[in-house]
Amino acid sequence: MMADIMIQTAVLVVAILAVQKLFGDRLHAYLRYSLWLLVVLRLMVPFNFLDSPLSVLRVAGAAGGREERLMQRSAAEDRAAFNGQDTGSNDAAAHIITDHAAADADGKKNSVRQTDRLGSIAEMSGRVLPVVWLAGSVLVGGVLLFSHSRFQRRLRRSRTRCTGGARDAAKNCHIPVYRVKGLETPCLAGVFRPAVYVGAELDKDSDYFRYAVTHEKVHCLHGDHLWALVRAALVTAYWFHPLVWIAAIYSAKDGEIACDYGTIRRLGQDERTAYSEMLLAFAKGKRSRRCDPCGTMLRPRRSELKERIQRLVKGNRSAKAWAGTLAVSLMLVTAGCTFTGASVDEAEETVRPVEATQAETSAEEKKEEAERGSGDVPEDPIKEPAADEEPGTEGEAPQEEADAESDNVNTEEAGAFAVGGEILYAEPCEYTGISAAFGERINPATQEVIRHEGIDYAAEKGTDVKAAADGVVYETGFSAQDGNYIVLLHANGDMTYYCHCQEITARKDEEVKCGDKIATVGQTGMATGPHLHFALSRNGEFIDPQAVQEQKEADVTYIDTP
Repeated sequence: MMADIMIQTAVLVVAILAVQKLFGDRLHAYLRYSLWLLVVLRLMVPFNFLDSPLSVLRVAGAAGGREERLMQRSAAEDRAAFNGQDTGSNDAAAHIITDHAAADADGKKNSVRQTDRLGSIAEMSGRVLPVVWLAGSVLVGGVLLFSHSRFQRRLRRSRTRCTGGARDAAKNCHIPVYRVKGLETPCLAGVFRPAVYVGAELDKDSDYFRYAVTHEKVHCLHGDHLWALVRAALVTAYWFHPLVWIAAIYSAKDGEIACDYGTIRRLGQDERTAYSEMLLAFAKGKRSRRCDPCGTMLRPRRSELKERIQRLVKGNRSAKAWAGTLAVSLMLVTAGCTFTGASVDEAEETVRPVEATQAETSAEEKKEEAERGSGDVPEDPIKEPAADEEPGTEGEAPQEEADAESDNVNTEEAGAFAVGGEILYAEPCEYTGISAAFGERINPATQEVIRHEGIDYAAEKGTDVKAAADGVVYETGFSAQDGNYIVLLHANGDMTYYCHCQEITARKDEEVKCGDKIATVGQTGMATGPHLHFALSRNGEFIDPQAVQEQKEADVTYIDTP
């Protein structure tokens, strides 16, 4: 039964990930999160509700069942044939058995012994595997319990009850708020008596404090602290199943996305950009203490940071009713295939060949006795088993997404948000001219007509490359095409790219301000001269950076150098 649950769970997890990939942000945040309830039910209910010809177990049985049945039938016939030959050897007519028949009998004897050895191995495995499973569950559960207990002791040892400030940020969820010295990120901890914990260094009258408390209280309204306990329990019980771990990781991420959506509903749509800035600020914390296994923490993983910010910028306007309907329909069909067992006909088909073999064996024994009495040479009792018959076994075109609406944000820092929430990007370096603008051009290295997805600023080698706007260093690296490059993620979900650099001076996950030095101009990768390739992507597509750049008083100079 455990093997059946493993197969069904694997199909469910793969189906959910495929549906999420197919529909993307067209799925509502709450619907996306609720799909994982199917995996929880499958793991917590260790039996099938009914038998169905559409069950995935029937498909899996069709692949291996026929071979197994043939092996069972062959083993039974070999054992019966060996017994018949052994009895006949004591008969007075045994001397007429040819050398070929005797050798055939020895082969059957070896086959029976091999089958018995395989049976012994299977029996031993049946005793050892439960012990291995129990030992693994104790180890995984012990580690999670120890981590949770140590984290709880740390919180209780230095917590102070918070009064005033943003204590009543989520009025429908009255849970205590505590301040803890040295806490890297706000969190919701506790199973039966949950509480919000915020670092003592965070000003309780600041917007970040209000956002953090509201976020964690929305987690409590969603029951995410209980779902975290369920995830920990299921991972403990199914520690050997890699897709259960994958489901736990992705469901936690989808829970954070749903919580972001619920938080913005309570804060107001005008707070989306400032809320994104808070996520970028908390993303810089230490990774060693990111998660309490039975609670929630606000700090996003680097892998989920981009998706969360982009969904915040878009809001839930991109969610489509048709996508949700189609996704639910697909998952209902998948549930019908994974919550059911193989039909009764399949089970009977597995048992009947063995019973028929036993009847045929009895008939062969009687026939052999009659032939020995008449002095005839016995025929080979093994028959070629007959081959079993194997069981036979939309949507609207997606609309183009509307452009993300901008929000009103006040700031005093240079290069920050303009009125309406749109970033005005500063020019990333001092340059002598623009050697290639955005759009189609001839690649100077390959002489091919390509789409140039950025701007090339011709500059002297070693010139400082500056951040075009506030953000966080999302990625740094080297590629044969772009040379040394650095990518920044900004609070509105945009990403800026700085390529062909000589040296990268900013570190991954570092927060930078507009005008901060992050690299130097170079000639690395496929470049015929020193320059900076500057690109800007929005919602996964590259756009012309000059359309959203701060304009200088002087006219832009275009030069022919690469």
